[in-house]
Amino acid sequence: MDKKERQRIYKKEYYEKNKEKLRKKGREYYKENNKKAKTHRKKYRFKNVEQVKKKDREYCQRPEVKERRKEYGKEYRLKNQEKIKKYQKEIYSKEKSQEYYKGHKKNKCLVCGKNAFNTFCSNLCGGKFYCGENSPGWKGGLSFEPYNSKFNNKFKREIRKRDYNLCMLCLIHREKLKKALSVHHIDYNKLNSIKENCISLCGSCHAKTNNHRAYWEVFFKKLLAEKYGYSYHSDVE
Repeated sequence: MDKKERQRIYKKEYYEKNKEKLRKKGREYYKENNKKAKTHRKKYRFKNVEQVKKKDREYCQRPEVKERRKEYGKEYRLKNQEKIKKYQKEIYSKEKSQEYYKGHKKNKCLVCGKNAFNTFCSNLCGGKFYCGENSPGWKGGLSFEPYNSKFNNKFKREIRKRDYNLCMLCLIHREKLKKALSVHHIDYNKLNSIKENCISLCGSCHAKTNNHRAYWEVFFKKLLAEKYGYSYHSDVE
């Protein structure tokens, strides 16, 4: 037996015999030097902020730590459901909300005239106000113009088949959406219903095309020219 192994065995035996005494000494030492240890930690973190952050990130990114946190969170929620509900009720109570809004000035809603802390009393009134000409995306009522007779269900199906029932921006399939894709006019002219001017898009991507129209027009023309060999004017490089 080496000296190191003998020392380890002796330490284990000594610790097992004198567990309570050692723990008492450790608690007393912690009580006496708790303030010193806290001040030392604060000074070290203040001087070495970046190093401490890196260590914390590396520690939190470990898969073992992530699993422990998830398990601990689930156990804590199951054990303390009543406490969490009480805490939520206290925070979102009417009394606290009234105390918070006591110092705020009350305004009148621009639509219905009710008392409101902001310009509108609710999201419904805000939607009514910013509808039509007051909307920042107002283009003179282009959305109310009628479509051409060529723009029918048969024409839409042909364009969707051409694009393999995929949104040409996010490449999501019709089966995942569980509804038909919308057909978009590239030059925003509803009367120009031809294959070179139409493309299939999902609802969210179609909504994006309402802003920055010049950019989307050039983008979609390039895309169709590369994919299907369509020819356009000199605007498309």
